[in-house]
Amino acid sequence: MAGPKKKFQGRHEEQPAVAQFLLSSFNRDLALFTDYSGDFNAAYATNFAAQIASVNTVVYPLQLTKEGKLVTARIATNLDRLKTLNKLVESYVDRAGAALTVAPDDFGCRDLRKKLSKKDVEAVITSLRTVLQNMDANLTALTAKGLKAATKTEMAALPAALTTDNTLQNDNIQARNQLMNDNIDLFDALFEAMQDVSKTGKVIHSTLSGTPERVPDYTMAVLLRRVRAERKKGGGDTPVGEG
Repeated sequence: MAGPKKKFQGRHEEQPAVAQFLLSSFNRDLALFTDYSGDFNAAYATNFAAQIASVNTVVYPLQLTKEGKLVTARIATNLDRLKTLNKLVESYVDRAGAALTVAPDDFGCRDLRKKLSKKDVEAVITSLRTVLQNMDANLTALTAKGLKAATKTEMAALPAALTTDNTLQNDNIQARNQLMNDNIDLFDALFEAMQDVSKTGKVIHSTLSGTPERVPDYTMAVLLRRVRAERKKGGGDTPVGEG
């Protein structure tokens, strides 16, 4: 079921990041804003910053964020290890060749390699189970070519580990989404302040200050693209602009 509709046209976690860029420009241009209207002053900036902080505590709840990072790290470690194990098994599959009950191309290692490259955990688990079934059916032939029992044992433990962590990760995401949906009023209140600063900043720079080149600093669509670019580059689960 879809959550309550928010006013900001972007993802929940993108909103405070866009707002932070607006606040930075607002603080830089505070004198211009104050000259434009007495509504804008240091207290306005303080309140705007407090609203951003409140939304960030919802977007990045401390405990859920810590738990999510641990689960994500375990998944990444297991996928990396599986990539190594699959490469090793594939070498034995190729050596066993005609002694196998299936052709090397149909054994599943190549398909698993493709799934691993996409980092689709559920698809990886499905493909891995196929490989393990074929390993069981061809264990004598593979062992004859040098496959170690420890390799198969380690590989066989990964479907359960990945399934458990994938479920935990999905539960974590759902809990965070629910928390954000439950606090939609905070997001909407922040959006009103963002609109105020955005509209006023564009007016000031396009009419009063003679600096139209700064209009993009207050254009939310431009800032949203910047946020997405920084997230893609950084890949972290922390607010944009924070380490």
